[in-house]
Amino acid sequence: MLSTNLFRSASSLVRPMVMSAAAPAISAALRRGLATASSKLRAPTANDISNLQDLVSNVLVGDKDDLSHYNNDWLRTRTGHSNVVLRPKTTLEVSKAVKYCNDNFIPISVQGGNTGLVGGSVPVNNEV
Repeated sequence: MLSTNLFRSASSLVRPMVMSAAAPAISAALRRGLATASSKLRAPTANDISNLQDLVSNVLVGDKDDLSHYNNDWLRTRTGHSNVVLRPKTTLEVSKAVKYCNDNFIPISVQGGNTGLVGGSVPVNNEV
């Protein structure tokens, strides 16, 4: 019983601090426009796609219909847009692709099984 009370008191001390200290600051930054995406971010060009094809063994390029599986969430309630999908086979390919995109200000939207229900992995601004 003592350990339960200590656990509850410890979690109750941490949680309010996180909520009261971090959330308002993030929320205020969003309202002021300080937490927006970098203005340097850009969609991949044809040259970028060619370079990514040299780095990753499986690159899918197409229009919205061709890549609809990757541009929708599991329930098909949220639709995004991306015309490039990378399907790396090794961690080295992942590393090279992420480095290239980071160095060239190309945003990335990461998907696993694309089974999310709230659209968290749906690309919204033509991310890779």
